[in-house]
Amino acid sequence: MREADARAIAGKVLARATAEHVSVRIEAEDYPLTRFANNAITQNVARSNRTIRGLPAPCSTTAA
Repeated sequence: MREADARAIAGKVLARATAEHVSVRIEAEDYPLTRFANNAITQNVARSNRTIRGLPAPCSTTAA
């Protein structure tokens, strides 16, 4: 996932949020796999996972 795509998604999540403080977490994982047998490629696959979470963030308070 490109940084520009992640920022666009985070902006959409924040725009829809109703909480005062919101934390957005975006995770992107890619798992390529190439298998060889008899000195030749027999299988070439890839798996990608994308996770997006938007959660209310705890408010920090300071004592006066």
